[in-house]
Amino acid sequence: MSKIKTPRKYVWLADQLRRRLASDNDWSSGKRLPTDNELIEQYRVSRATVVHAMRLLVEEGMVSRKTGRGTLAVSQQRTGQIALVISDAVLREDGGSPSYRACASALLDHLNDHECWYGKIHVVQVPARKPSALVGAGVTDTASTNSLGDQNADTAITGIASNSNQFTAQDRPGNTAKTTAGILDLMDPDVSRDVRGVVSLYRTAQISEQLNQLGLPTMYLNSPGGTPNVSFSTELFYEAAMHHLVDTQCKTVGAFIVDHPSMLKAPGNRKEQFITATEAAGLQHHNDWIRFHSPPITEQLGAEMFREFWRLPNRPDAIVLDDDMVARGVLWAAMDMGVRFGDDIKLIAMGIKGVDFPGHQVVTQLQFDPQELAVAAIDMIELLAAGKPVPDLSVAIAPKLIPGNTG
Repeated sequence: MSKIKTPRKYVWLADQLRRRLASDNDWSSGKRLPTDNELIEQYRVSRATVVHAMRLLVEEGMVSRKTGRGTLAVSQQRTGQIALVISDAVLREDGGSPSYRACASALLDHLNDHECWYGKIHVVQVPARKPSALVGAGVTDTASTNSLGDQNADTAITGIASNSNQFTAQDRPGNTAKTTAGILDLMDPDVSRDVRGVVSLYRTAQISEQLNQLGLPTMYLNSPGGTPNVSFSTELFYEAAMHHLVDTQCKTVGAFIVDHPSMLKAPGNRKEQFITATEAAGLQHHNDWIRFHSPPITEQLGAEMFREFWRLPNRPDAIVLDDDMVARGVLWAAMDMGVRFGDDIKLIAMGIKGVDFPGHQVVTQLQFDPQELAVAAIDMIELLAAGKPVPDLSVAIAPKLIPGNTG
C-alpha cells in the first residue's frame, strides 16, 4: 500500500499565509506582517519553515523582506493579476476569427512565461449580442458562456474568472472543454485590488468607460482609437501593398476595407490610408472599386462582397484585402466562380503568421506576427503597471511580404 504524500511544512505554511494576505485587512498592502517569532508561535512551526515559506512569497511578489523594516505585504496591483478583455469570437471554433485567436493565444503565452507576472490571468469575454457586459472566462464551454453573458448583460464588468494562470493546449481559446470557474466582477474593489493591469482586444465607448472607472493601467490591442495601444498597422500594410503592386506592373487597384463605424469620419481612417498610399505610389483607384463594411465580419460576407464586385463591367488590375476573414471568404467565392487570382486579377491579403488561407493557391500576403504584437504589449503594460513613462503610446507593428501566386 503506497503512502499518501503530504506537502512539505513550509509549502503548507506559505499557502496559509497567502490566504491571510488575500482576506485579512490587517495584512493588506503596505502593512507590516507578524515577525518570524510571532509566526513560529501562531503556527507552531520551526524557524526554518517560516524562512522557507517567506522565501516563496517573496519570489511570488506577495511580500517584501528588508533588514530593519521587517516583512511587508506588497500591493497586488503591482505584482498581481492581469485581466484580458476579448471578444466571444476567440472562444468559438465555428466562426470566430482565426487571427483573433492567434493573437489572444500569443498574448496568453507571453503573459504566462513572463517572470514578472504572478497569480491569475482573468480572460474577460465580451458577449457578441450585448457588449455592455464583460464576461470573463478562464476557458469555459461556449454554451455556458453565452448563457451567462445574457444573464449579466445589464451589469458592469462581470462573468467567469479563470482560476489558474497555466493555460495548457486544451485550454487554448477555441477549446470547448469545461473548466472550473467562479464569478468575477472587475468593478468590485476586492477584485480590482488584485489586478495589476488590463489588456483589451475589444473596444467600444461603453466598455472603455467601464475600464477607465477601474483606475487600473489599461491598454488596447488592434483597437481603433484606443490609447495606449499596440496594433497591426493598416497604414504600413497599404504602403507595402502599393509598393509591391507597382513592382508587378499594376496600374489600377481596388480594396475591400473593414473599419469600425466610429472611425468612418475620423482622420486617418482605413479608406483615407488606402487612398493616400495609392496616390503616393502613382496608382489609380475608383470609388466603385472600393468595397467597405464594418464589423462583425464573416467569411460569407467576404464572399458576397467579392461576387458583387465581380459583376462590375470594369475592374482594376488588383484588389487589396485588409481583413483576413474577408480574404478567406473571397478565396472561397473565387474558387466557386472559377476566378484565378494572379491571372484574372491580382490579390494581396492581410495575413497572420501561423494562420493558413483556404484553397490551392498560395496567397500573396502582407503578414503580421502575433508574437511581435504580444511582446510589444507585455513591454507596454509592464511600464504602465509600474507607473513608468511609456516612450510611445501607439506602437505600430509592420507586416512582412510573403510572396505567392495571387499577386
